[in-house]
Amino acid sequence: PPDGSGTPFGGAGFTSRYGLVRPRDGRYLAGVCAAVGRATNTDPVLWRVLLAVLGFFGGIGILIYVTAWLIIPGEGDSASPVESMLGRGRSSMSPVTVIVLSILVAVSFGFIVTDAFRAVLLGAARVIVIDRLDDRLAMAREQQGVATLNYRTHDVGGDLLERSGGRGPDVCIDAVGMPAPGGASRSWYDLVRQRLRPESERPVAAREAVHHCRKGGSVFLLGAYPAGVDNFPLGAVMSKGLTLRGAQQHGHRYIPMLLERMARGEIVTEQFATHTMPLDAAPDGYAMFQQQTDGCVRAVFEPSR
Repeated sequence: PPDGSGTPFGGAGFTSRYGLVRPRDGRYLAGVCAAVGRATNTDPVLWRVLLAVLGFFGGIGILIYVTAWLIIPGEGDSASPVESMLGRGRSSMSPVTVIVLSILVAVSFGFIVTDAFRAVLLGAARVIVIDRLDDRLAMAREQQGVATLNYRTHDVGGDLLERSGGRGPDVCIDAVGMPAPGGASRSWYDLVRQRLRPESERPVAAREAVHHCRKGGSVFLLGAYPAGVDNFPLGAVMSKGLTLRGAQQHGHRYIPMLLERMARGEIVTEQFATHTMPLDAAPDGYAMFQQQTDGCVRAVFEPSR
């Protein structure tokens, strides 16, 4: 193999052609940032800060660093650690270390790609589900891999701002509608007015969606609102320039497509049928569903049981 005498800083291979060689001096760990800084004639501190920041986004910064460690040769080596494992030169990194780091990169890459693919399917970079029931939040995390917030134990507004860099969510979806419960004083105000009939709906979730959505964002109301509401933050919708849309499920359009996808195994819904009961137990099943007890998400009744 070549001795690297004709390449910059004593390295060889594809990366060293562009001056990417991890130096022995001026490095803190593996010399990756020092190599990039030397190759681009920039301060290595900038690259260290960038990778440190990326490390908070699902560990992407760590994955990039370890990958670069494996493909950039060290000063005095004739090949990168990966190339040396393929018999294309010599690297000062031991084969065991190369194998361990390669496995770490492969596993980390698998997790990141899986999360990214899920985000593409969901149409968002991050999906956060908000509820008060721990069993439903656990199902959302385990079945869909989304982030969750319990509004009874978390500051929803503060958490959403922190997770979105102080901007707020791009899209907020009210998937609850009129039955939305709440612990705030305004939810009690809605409940009293609903009981006295001046107000027929309780738009707790809709208000929260409007207040937390970023400026220029979109709010979708998918919950059931059959009649009128009171004290809706229309001023916030206008001042923030929000796009407000509402819709009921278009059964004739979507149900055939959904059934076909379920038959092909593309959509799995078995996990939502948490309770299977005989038909004569329907009153108990509906009561369990309405009161949201025993972790009931959906009760399925079988006449033959």
